[in-house]
Amino acid sequence: MSCINKIVKEIVNNCSTTPVSGLETTIYLFNRTDIEQIDYDVVNTSLITGIDLASTSPATTGYKLIGTKKALNAGFERVIAEDMPDMFKHKLVFSGFEFDSASIENFDQLGDLVAIVERKDKNNVDGTFVAYGINTGLFISTDTYMANDNNGVRKIEMDTMDGQLEKHSQNNVVIGDYKATKDFLEALM
Repeated sequence: MSCINKIVKEIVNNCSTTPVSGLETTIYLFNRTDIEQIDYDVVNTSLITGIDLASTSPATTGYKLIGTKKALNAGFERVIAEDMPDMFKHKLVFSGFEFDSASIENFDQLGDLVAIVERKDKNNVDGTFVAYGINTGLFISTDTYMANDNNGVRKIEMDTMDGQLEKHSQNNVVIGDYKATKDFLEALM
């Protein structure tokens, strides 16, 4: 039995489906190991319908990554091999503006994160909130700072690790309509 799937629906690229590029300026970050349970749609395993954080003391929480303009970026790259099914490397890119000691400790300890981004394109709630690193986490792949480069900003890139790739190019998060999904994510912070 092959694990290579077949196309399952029409692809429409026209004026009614033209996307809006970009991300909103807030990303929801979670330590992957703090996620106790993920509920998936029974038919479409790329659709997340619920997330439960571990109930510990002190309470487990998510964290916001707040950017400006186009300072945040996220996406994927398909990894093709002759002897394995196609898999996906998820990516998150952002800047670090903070240089106080607590922020340095926070940046230096980044790893094994899940990021949920909100696309600017809101034509359909299914595809507005996108999770990256949901199964294997995102880890630092590049972390650079030079005082006279990039306006003195730290540049951080996080990826899924080689050999620990994701099954889907992205996982969409839908907990009801747009407002219900946004409220759900805010409540996890």
